[in-house]
Amino acid sequence: MLRSSVWWERELVLRKAAFRAFHSLRRGDELLSEWSAAEKVQWVDPDALRELQIARLTRLLVEVRRHVPRYRELLRGEEGAGLERLASGDGWQELPLLDKSVLRSRRDSCTTQDPTVRSLPNATSGSTGESLQFFLDAESRAERAASTHRFHGWAEVEPWDRHAKLWGARFDAPGGGLKQRLTNFLHPVLFLSSYDMSEQTVREYVARLTAFQP
Repeated sequence: MLRSSVWWERELVLRKAAFRAFHSLRRGDELLSEWSAAEKVQWVDPDALRELQIARLTRLLVEVRRHVPRYRELLRGEEGAGLERLASGDGWQELPLLDKSVLRSRRDSCTTQDPTVRSLPNATSGSTGESLQFFLDAESRAERAASTHRFHGWAEVEPWDRHAKLWGARFDAPGGGLKQRLTNFLHPVLFLSSYDMSEQTVREYVARLTAFQP
């Protein structure tokens, strides 16, 4: 049975308020500030955006030269001006490409040794035949989520809106538990696996989409 538009509006207002309250009150949560910054930066003029990109890339190169063995070796001898030249685009071709074979054979040398960084294990879906294991900086979680929310906003989808995803990684689909139920309320997303697609699964997806009402 389809819900009324009044019910939808009330649920939307409640979820939006709960979403903002949750991320505002949770200690160390920077999602809302990162999201606000991501929304603003997309409208700056090209020259200012270019300066911001160079500054951020330079800081990144400084960090990896200091803490990541592979880049400590590759960037040996480069100082401020040299790193800025690389970040500006004039020197990127001097750096070898980082591909899956390097990450698999030299994962430790491609991972930060900074003791203050909390690394989170992650992996690709393995759709090419073999999954790639890697690590993410836990501090980047808010920034990555903010970028996702900005991207969805281009399609006028807010994080508290009901929406569905045809997803290529089974392990990213949410599980159960109290924490997950709270997440499902704040971020109501229906994950539909893109693996093993058939006429039967398509019919099942249509039924689930109809019930979910994104």
